[in-house]
Amino acid sequence: MEDNEGLIGILDVQAVEVSRFDASDVQTFSVLAGQVASAVLNARAFEAVQEAERQARLLAEVTQNSSVGIYVYQLMDEADPKSLTLRVANPATFEVSGIPPESILNKRMDEGTPDLATSPVPEVYTQVIRSGKPAYLGEVSYKHLDGPENLYEVFAFPLPNRSVGINVQNITARKAAEREKGILAGVAENSPVGVYVYRLEDMNDPLSLRLLVANPASENATGVA
Repeated sequence: MEDNEGLIGILDVQAVEVSRFDASDVQTFSVLAGQVASAVLNARAFEAVQEAERQARLLAEVTQNSSVGIYVYQLMDEADPKSLTLRVANPATFEVSGIPPESILNKRMDEGTPDLATSPVPEVYTQVIRSGKPAYLGEVSYKHLDGPENLYEVFAFPLPNRSVGINVQNITARKAAEREKGILAGVAENSPVGVYVYRLEDMNDPLSLRLLVANPASENATGVA
């Protein structure tokens, strides 16, 4: 029994008598083998569909429950990166971007997020789809309509059906904290007096104070390195 890709099985028919089967029997068994092969292929196809549906449900559940913002864009016109159309935006995207998913879902990028469409981002997403290789975009700045300008860390990965998945994290607050820490460290480093900077990790626990900065002068003042 064969299909277009090769052998899928063997129909073995045996008899006690020598030369028991004639040409008409062989023809009958050939027809039977074809029917069995068709049944095997249909069963495999059904199992493949069931597995694909199971994986799709699992992916949808993971996406919906993820604390990380996940978008899925589909390239509608292979020649036009701006034809990228948003197909999926999980609930976490609202927390990440402040953009209600329903306001941009099933819209082209140049309709839902026009400022993003004029950036290099659509080209990168399209290249991920064409190449089948993921891409780390690093830090991407974006301002939606009249909202504040935020900084995002973006990772793109290929998906079937001319689609690309986007993992997005808002790193605006983290970057601001890092800049503030750098400024404080610079001031403290040049101060002639001992300077310590603590951060309270838990507002309900005074013992959760964590030392962030201790300048050179503090060692001279306390003798503690």
